[in-house]
Amino acid sequence: MKRLMTNMIAAAALVAAAGIASAQTMEGKIPFAFRAGSREFPAGTYRVKLTTSNSGNSLIFITGAPAAKNLLAYTYRDGYAKTAWIDADRGVLVFRCAEERCTLSNVWMPGAGEQVFRVPAPAPRKDAPISVAEVVLRPIKAD
Repeated sequence: MKRLMTNMIAAAALVAAAGIASAQTMEGKIPFAFRAGSREFPAGTYRVKLTTSNSGNSLIFITGAPAAKNLLAYTYRDGYAKTAWIDADRGVLVFRCAEERCTLSNVWMPGAGEQVFRVPAPAPRKDAPISVAEVVLRPIKAD
């Protein structure tokens, strides 16, 4: 726990030092329990912020209630957004689900251009059938 907190503080300091090029907070209701990074999250409403620093590093912040269920993770570029996402101008979280367990795999936010970002996560078993779920995010007022 102490190590996780140290890593989160270090990542936040890195973003602050590098300067933030873009950030937008959106909110989405996720109707199922899921995993993001190394954390487990219950179904619920979450705020999501994708931040790109001037140095090119991208981070995702996921916050919800209770405060213990927060995540700060590095992301990396992973392809291009669907035209429908761009046309709707709403953020999207993509989950890969296997064996009744869903893992956040990708995020796209308006303002990110066509770029989709991958959230690192453990791979599902190779023999498990995979389904994909998309959760649309809505804009909220700035914090």
